[in-house]
Amino acid sequence: MQPFPSPNFNATIGGYPDATRPHGTRAQFPYGWAEWRLPERQWYPIANPPVWHVQQASPSSSPSTTTTIPINPTYLTPLAPAIPQGRLAPPWPALMPVAIPNCMLTAKQLLELSPPIISRDGRARAVVTTHSRDPYPSLRRIHPLQWPNDLAGYTRLPDGLMYHYLEEDPTLWLDVEADAIWACKNYIVSPVNIVLQKGFSFPIRSTSENTKSVEITQGQDVVHHLSRLDLGWDVCIGGSWVTFAVLEFKRPYALKHQEWASALAGQGPVTGTGEKICRQVVKYAYHRNTPFVAACDWETLILLRIHGEKSSWYGGQAYAAGIDADGVQLTSQVDFKRALWVWLRMALGVKLAHYGLNLYSQP
Repeated sequence: MQPFPSPNFNATIGGYPDATRPHGTRAQFPYGWAEWRLPERQWYPIANPPVWHVQQASPSSSPSTTTTIPINPTYLTPLAPAIPQGRLAPPWPALMPVAIPNCMLTAKQLLELSPPIISRDGRARAVVTTHSRDPYPSLRRIHPLQWPNDLAGYTRLPDGLMYHYLEEDPTLWLDVEADAIWACKNYIVSPVNIVLQKGFSFPIRSTSENTKSVEITQGQDVVHHLSRLDLGWDVCIGGSWVTFAVLEFKRPYALKHQEWASALAGQGPVTGTGEKICRQVVKYAYHRNTPFVAACDWETLILLRIHGEKSSWYGGQAYAAGIDADGVQLTSQVDFKRALWVWLRMALGVKLAHYGLNLYSQP
Protein backbone atom coordinates (compact mmCIF):
# COMPACT_ATOMS: atom_id res chain seq x y z
CA MET A 1 0.00 0.00 0.00
CA GLN A 2 1.29 3.47 -0.91
CA PRO A 3 1.81 6.39 1.53
CA PHE A 4 -1.28 8.54 2.00
CA PRO A 5 -2.21 11.92 3.59
CA SER A 6 -4.53 12.33 6.56
CA PRO A 7 -8.12 11.51 5.52
CA ASN A 8 -9.18 15.02 6.53
CA PHE A 9 -6.48 17.68 6.01
CA ASN A 10 -5.00 18.81 9.32
CA ALA A 11 -7.31 16.42 11.20
CA THR A 12 -6.35 15.55 14.75
CA ILE A 13 -5.01 12.01 14.54
CA GLY A 14 -2.88 10.42 17.18
CA GLY A 15 -3.48 13.44 19.38
CA TYR A 16 -1.96 15.95 16.91
CA PRO A 17 -2.97 17.90 13.82
CA ASP A 18 -0.78 17.50 10.71
CA ALA A 19 1.09 20.74 11.41
CA THR A 20 2.50 19.65 14.77
CA ARG A 21 2.37 15.84 14.67
CA PRO A 22 5.79 14.34 15.64
CA HIS A 23 7.63 12.05 13.25
CA GLY A 24 6.97 8.40 14.04
CA THR A 25 3.45 8.83 15.44
CA ARG A 26 1.43 5.66 14.82
CA ALA A 27 -2.30 5.37 14.33
CA GLN A 28 -4.84 2.78 13.30
CA PHE A 29 -6.93 3.28 10.16
CA PRO A 30 -9.72 1.08 8.73
CA TYR A 31 -7.17 -0.60 6.44
CA GLY A 32 -4.50 -1.12 9.11
CA TRP A 33 -1.76 0.66 11.04
CA ALA A 34 0.39 3.48 9.65
CA GLU A 35 3.25 5.71 10.78
CA TRP A 36 3.52 9.49 10.28
CA ARG A 37 6.70 10.49 8.43
CA LEU A 38 8.45 13.85 8.17
CA PRO A 39 9.20 15.83 6.07
CA GLU A 40 6.81 14.07 3.67
CA ARG A 41 3.82 14.65 6.01
CA GLN A 42 2.43 11.31 4.88
CA TRP A 43 1.19 8.18 6.58
CA TYR A 44 3.26 5.07 5.73
CA PRO A 45 1.54 1.69 6.18
CA ILE A 46 3.30 -0.66 8.58
CA ALA A 47 3.06 -4.43 8.64
CA ASN A 48 2.75 -5.00 12.38
CA PRO A 49 0.60 -3.12 14.91
CA PRO A 50 1.71 -2.25 18.43
CA VAL A 51 1.24 -4.98 21.03
CA TRP A 52 -0.19 -4.20 24.44
CA HIS A 53 0.43 -6.34 27.49
CA VAL A 54 -1.66 -5.64 30.58
CA GLN A 55 -0.40 -6.94 33.94
CA GLN A 56 -3.07 -7.11 36.59
CA ALA A 57 -2.36 -6.16 40.19
CA SER A 58 -1.16 -8.95 42.48
CA PRO A 59 0.10 -9.13 46.09
CA SER A 60 3.67 -8.82 44.83
CA SER A 61 3.28 -6.48 41.83
CA SER A 62 1.52 -3.33 40.73
CA PRO A 63 -0.74 -3.11 37.67
CA SER A 64 1.03 -2.01 34.49
CA THR A 65 0.49 -1.71 30.75
CA THR A 66 3.35 -2.30 28.31
CA THR A 67 3.24 -1.25 24.67
CA THR A 68 5.65 -2.91 22.23
CA ILE A 69 6.11 -1.33 18.81
CA PRO A 70 7.32 -3.99 16.35
CA ILE A 71 10.17 -2.84 14.12
CA ASN A 72 9.41 -2.79 10.44
CA PRO A 73 12.69 -2.58 8.49
CA THR A 74 10.88 -1.85 5.23
CA TYR A 75 10.69 1.86 5.98
CA LEU A 76 13.69 4.01 6.89
CA THR A 77 13.53 7.37 8.61
CA PRO A 78 14.36 10.12 6.10
CA LEU A 79 15.89 12.33 8.80
CA ALA A 80 18.30 9.58 9.99
CA PRO A 81 19.47 7.35 7.10
CA ALA A 82 20.36 3.89 8.32
CA ILE A 83 23.93 2.61 8.00
CA PRO A 84 24.10 -1.13 7.17
CA GLN A 85 25.11 -2.95 10.31
CA GLY A 86 28.44 -4.79 10.29
CA ARG A 87 29.88 -2.98 7.27
CA LEU A 88 32.82 -0.60 7.01
CA ALA A 89 31.79 3.04 6.75
CA PRO A 90 33.75 5.97 5.23
CA PRO A 91 36.63 6.70 5.00
CA TRP A 92 36.62 3.15 3.64
CA PRO A 93 36.11 3.18 -0.15
CA ALA A 94 33.49 1.10 -1.89
CA LEU A 95 34.50 -2.42 -2.82
CA MET A 96 35.96 -2.82 -6.27
CA PRO A 97 34.48 -5.48 -8.57
CA VAL A 98 36.62 -8.63 -8.43
CA ALA A 99 36.23 -11.63 -10.73
CA ILE A 100 37.43 -15.09 -9.75
CA PRO A 101 40.59 -15.72 -11.80
CA ASN A 102 40.85 -18.58 -14.22
CA CYS A 103 41.97 -21.91 -12.77
CA MET A 104 45.52 -22.81 -13.70
CA LEU A 105 46.24 -26.34 -12.38
CA THR A 106 45.01 -29.80 -13.37
CA ALA A 107 44.03 -32.25 -10.62
CA LYS A 108 47.36 -34.09 -10.77
CA GLN A 109 49.31 -30.83 -10.81
CA LEU A 110 47.47 -29.66 -7.70
CA LEU A 111 48.15 -32.96 -5.90
CA GLU A 112 51.80 -33.14 -7.01
CA LEU A 113 52.68 -29.50 -6.29
CA SER A 114 55.17 -29.39 -3.39
CA PRO A 115 53.78 -27.93 -0.14
CA PRO A 116 55.55 -24.78 1.09
CA ILE A 117 58.58 -24.87 3.34
CA ILE A 118 57.40 -23.66 6.76
CA SER A 119 59.57 -22.39 9.61
CA ARG A 120 59.49 -24.63 12.64
CA ASP A 121 60.54 -24.80 16.26
CA GLY A 122 61.80 -28.36 16.31
CA ARG A 123 61.64 -28.85 20.05
CA ALA A 124 60.10 -31.95 21.62
CA ARG A 125 57.29 -31.24 24.05
CA ALA A 126 55.66 -33.26 26.81
CA VAL A 127 51.95 -33.88 26.39
CA VAL A 128 49.19 -35.01 28.74
CA THR A 129 47.72 -38.38 27.74
CA THR A 130 44.52 -40.14 28.78
CA HIS A 131 44.00 -43.79 29.65
CA SER A 132 40.76 -44.29 27.71
CA ARG A 133 42.86 -45.61 24.80
CA ASP A 134 44.54 -48.33 26.91
CA PRO A 135 41.96 -51.11 26.26
CA TYR A 136 42.52 -50.73 22.52
CA PRO A 137 45.35 -52.70 20.93
CA SER A 138 48.49 -51.15 19.53
CA LEU A 139 50.12 -52.28 16.28
CA ARG A 140 52.61 -55.12 16.45
CA ARG A 141 53.44 -55.31 12.74
CA ILE A 142 52.73 -52.96 9.82
CA HIS A 143 52.82 -54.66 6.44
CA PRO A 144 53.37 -52.64 3.25
CA LEU A 145 50.18 -50.93 2.15
CA GLN A 146 48.87 -52.57 -1.01
CA TRP A 147 48.04 -49.81 -3.49
CA PRO A 148 45.45 -50.61 -6.19
CA ASN A 149 46.92 -51.25 -9.65
CA ASP A 150 45.11 -48.21 -11.06
CA LEU A 151 45.83 -46.19 -7.89
CA ALA A 152 42.06 -45.87 -7.33
CA GLY A 153 41.71 -43.82 -10.51
CA TYR A 154 44.64 -41.45 -9.91
CA THR A 155 46.25 -42.16 -13.27
CA ARG A 156 42.95 -41.35 -14.98
CA LEU A 157 42.29 -37.99 -13.35
CA PRO A 158 41.01 -35.75 -16.17
CA ASP A 159 43.09 -32.83 -17.37
CA GLY A 160 39.94 -30.90 -18.26
CA LEU A 161 39.03 -30.06 -14.66
CA MET A 162 41.14 -27.10 -13.52
CA TYR A 163 41.93 -25.90 -10.00
CA HIS A 164 43.29 -22.82 -8.22
CA TYR A 165 46.74 -22.47 -6.69
CA LEU A 166 46.79 -21.72 -2.95
CA GLU A 167 49.28 -19.01 -2.02
CA GLU A 168 51.43 -19.89 0.98
CA ASP A 169 51.20 -18.01 4.28
CA PRO A 170 54.66 -16.57 5.09
CA THR A 171 53.73 -15.93 8.76
CA LEU A 172 52.97 -19.56 9.62
CA TRP A 173 55.42 -21.02 12.16
CA LEU A 174 55.26 -24.64 13.32
CA ASP A 175 55.50 -25.01 17.07
CA VAL A 176 52.46 -26.76 18.56
CA GLU A 177 49.78 -29.17 17.33
CA ALA A 178 47.46 -26.34 16.28
CA ASP A 179 50.15 -25.06 13.90
CA ALA A 180 50.52 -28.52 12.34
CA ILE A 181 46.74 -28.76 11.95
CA TRP A 182 46.61 -25.37 10.23
CA ALA A 183 49.43 -26.24 7.83
CA CYS A 184 48.15 -29.75 7.06
CA LYS A 185 44.59 -28.61 6.46
CA ASN A 186 45.59 -25.70 4.23
CA TYR A 187 48.27 -27.31 2.11
CA ILE A 188 47.57 -31.05 2.26
CA VAL A 189 43.95 -31.80 3.13
CA SER A 190 42.11 -28.98 1.34
CA PRO A 191 43.59 -29.65 -2.13
CA VAL A 192 42.88 -33.37 -1.68
CA ASN A 193 39.29 -32.70 -0.60
CA ILE A 194 38.65 -30.47 -3.61
CA VAL A 195 39.82 -33.10 -6.09
CA LEU A 196 38.17 -35.92 -4.13
CA GLN A 197 34.68 -34.41 -4.24
CA LYS A 198 34.89 -32.96 -7.74
CA GLY A 199 35.29 -36.40 -9.27
CA PHE A 200 32.78 -38.26 -7.09
CA SER A 201 29.00 -38.55 -7.25
CA PHE A 202 28.11 -39.04 -3.57
CA PRO A 203 28.27 -36.05 -1.16
CA ILE A 204 31.42 -36.08 0.99
CA ARG A 205 32.14 -33.98 4.06
CA SER A 206 35.16 -33.57 6.31
CA THR A 207 34.50 -32.59 9.92
CA SER A 208 36.76 -31.45 12.75
CA GLU A 209 36.43 -32.13 16.47
CA ASN A 210 33.55 -34.51 15.81
CA THR A 211 32.58 -36.19 19.09
CA LYS A 212 30.98 -39.59 19.63
CA SER A 213 30.29 -41.62 22.75
CA VAL A 214 30.36 -45.41 22.44
CA GLU A 215 29.09 -47.92 25.00
CA ILE A 216 31.88 -50.37 25.93
CA THR A 217 31.83 -53.48 28.13
CA GLN A 218 34.78 -53.80 30.52
CA GLY A 219 34.51 -56.96 32.59
CA GLN A 220 31.19 -56.69 34.41
CA ASP A 221 30.91 -52.97 33.82
CA VAL A 222 29.41 -51.00 30.95
CA VAL A 223 31.19 -47.68 30.36
CA HIS A 224 31.06 -44.95 27.77
CA HIS A 225 34.20 -44.04 25.85
CA LEU A 226 34.31 -40.63 24.21
CA SER A 227 36.21 -40.05 20.97
CA ARG A 228 36.88 -36.62 19.48
CA LEU A 229 38.26 -36.82 15.97
CA ASP A 230 40.72 -34.24 14.72
CA LEU A 231 39.44 -34.87 11.20
CA GLY A 232 37.01 -37.39 9.79
CA TRP A 233 35.71 -37.99 6.29
CA ASP A 234 32.06 -39.01 5.85
CA VAL A 235 30.07 -40.04 2.79
CA CYS A 236 26.29 -39.66 2.53
CA ILE A 237 24.67 -42.99 1.65
CA GLY A 238 20.90 -43.29 1.60
CA GLY A 239 20.52 -39.98 3.43
CA SER A 240 22.87 -40.95 6.30
CA TRP A 241 26.46 -39.84 6.89
CA VAL A 242 28.93 -42.67 7.55
CA THR A 243 32.62 -42.25 8.35
CA PHE A 244 35.09 -43.89 5.96
CA ALA A 245 38.45 -42.46 7.13
CA VAL A 246 40.01 -40.67 10.12
CA LEU A 247 43.12 -38.47 10.40
CA GLU A 248 44.76 -37.69 13.73
CA PHE A 249 46.98 -34.61 13.88
CA LYS A 250 50.03 -34.44 16.14
CA ARG A 251 52.43 -31.70 17.18
CA PRO A 252 55.49 -31.31 14.94
CA TYR A 253 58.02 -34.15 15.32
CA ALA A 254 55.63 -36.29 17.40
CA LEU A 255 55.77 -39.14 14.86
CA LYS A 256 59.26 -40.44 15.52
CA HIS A 257 60.61 -42.72 12.80
CA GLN A 258 62.58 -44.88 15.22
CA GLU A 259 59.41 -45.77 17.17
CA TRP A 260 57.68 -47.07 14.03
CA ALA A 261 60.68 -48.61 12.26
CA SER A 262 60.47 -52.14 13.72
CA ALA A 263 56.75 -52.46 13.05
CA LEU A 264 57.13 -51.13 9.50
CA ALA A 265 59.87 -53.73 8.92
CA GLY A 266 57.60 -56.49 10.28
CA GLN A 267 59.99 -57.20 13.14
CA GLY A 268 58.28 -55.83 16.24
CA PRO A 269 55.64 -53.51 17.67
CA VAL A 270 55.43 -49.73 17.56
CA THR A 271 57.16 -48.37 20.67
CA GLY A 272 57.32 -45.25 22.87
CA THR A 273 54.79 -42.49 22.27
CA GLY A 274 54.08 -44.11 18.90
CA GLU A 275 52.49 -47.02 20.76
CA LYS A 276 50.06 -44.61 22.43
CA ILE A 277 49.24 -43.02 19.08
CA CYS A 278 48.47 -46.48 17.69
CA ARG A 279 46.03 -47.22 20.50
CA GLN A 280 44.41 -43.86 19.92
CA VAL A 281 43.82 -44.35 16.18
CA VAL A 282 42.63 -47.94 16.74
CA LYS A 283 40.14 -46.53 19.22
CA TYR A 284 38.87 -44.15 16.53
CA ALA A 285 38.69 -47.02 14.04
CA TYR A 286 36.54 -49.01 16.48
CA HIS A 287 34.25 -46.09 17.32
CA ARG A 288 33.76 -45.05 13.67
CA ASN A 289 33.69 -48.55 12.18
CA THR A 290 36.43 -47.99 9.61
CA PRO A 291 39.87 -49.63 9.29
CA PHE A 292 41.31 -46.56 7.53
CA VAL A 293 43.06 -44.34 10.08
CA ALA A 294 46.05 -42.03 9.72
CA ALA A 295 48.32 -39.66 11.64
CA CYS A 296 50.21 -36.56 10.50
CA ASP A 297 52.50 -34.03 12.19
CA TRP A 298 53.35 -32.10 8.99
CA GLU A 299 56.79 -33.75 8.84
CA THR A 300 55.47 -37.31 8.57
CA LEU A 301 52.26 -38.86 7.24
CA ILE A 302 51.33 -42.42 8.28
CA LEU A 303 48.44 -44.08 6.41
CA LEU A 304 47.02 -47.30 7.87
CA ARG A 305 44.48 -49.98 7.08
CA ILE A 306 43.87 -52.09 10.18
CA HIS A 307 43.57 -55.86 9.83
CA GLY A 308 40.80 -58.06 11.19
CA GLU A 309 37.19 -57.65 12.17
CA LYS A 310 35.98 -54.75 14.27
CA SER A 311 35.60 -57.06 17.30
CA SER A 312 39.40 -57.51 17.39
CA TRP A 313 40.00 -53.74 17.61
CA TYR A 314 38.95 -53.61 21.26
CA GLY A 315 40.73 -55.65 23.91
CA GLY A 316 38.53 -55.02 26.93
CA GLN A 317 41.50 -54.66 29.28
CA ALA A 318 44.40 -52.29 29.76
CA TYR A 319 47.25 -52.65 27.26
CA ALA A 320 45.48 -55.14 25.06
CA ALA A 321 47.58 -57.33 22.79
CA GLY A 322 48.66 -55.83 19.48
CA ILE A 323 47.13 -56.34 16.06
CA ASP A 324 48.47 -56.00 12.53
CA ALA A 325 47.84 -53.41 9.86
CA ASP A 326 48.86 -52.45 6.35
CA GLY A 327 50.53 -49.07 6.21
CA VAL A 328 53.00 -46.64 4.78
CA GLN A 329 55.14 -43.95 6.42
CA LEU A 330 55.88 -40.94 4.21
CA THR A 331 58.43 -38.26 5.07
CA SER A 332 58.64 -36.56 1.67
CA GLN A 333 55.86 -33.98 1.66
CA VAL A 334 55.71 -33.90 -2.12
CA ASP A 335 54.06 -37.37 -1.87
CA PHE A 336 51.56 -36.49 0.86
CA LYS A 337 48.68 -35.21 -1.24
CA ARG A 338 48.58 -37.86 -3.93
CA ALA A 339 49.05 -40.67 -1.41
CA LEU A 340 46.28 -39.27 0.81
CA TRP A 341 43.95 -38.95 -2.20
CA VAL A 342 44.48 -42.59 -3.26
CA TRP A 343 44.15 -43.82 0.34
CA LEU A 344 40.87 -41.94 0.75
CA ARG A 345 39.56 -43.41 -2.51
CA MET A 346 40.50 -46.87 -1.22
CA ALA A 347 38.61 -46.15 2.01
CA LEU A 348 35.62 -44.89 0.04
CA GLY A 349 35.60 -48.01 -2.09
CA VAL A 350 35.59 -50.30 0.95
CA LYS A 351 32.80 -48.35 2.65
CA LEU A 352 30.67 -48.25 -0.50
CA ALA A 353 31.17 -51.99 -1.08
CA HIS A 354 29.68 -52.60 2.37
CA TYR A 355 26.46 -51.08 1.00
CA GLY A 356 26.63 -52.88 -2.35
CA LEU A 357 27.98 -49.84 -4.19
CA ASN A 358 31.26 -48.82 -5.83
CA LEU A 359 33.22 -45.69 -6.67
CA TYR A 360 31.32 -45.26 -9.91
CA SER A 361 27.80 -45.80 -8.55
CA GLN A 362 25.28 -42.97 -8.65
CA PRO A 363 23.46 -41.78 -5.49
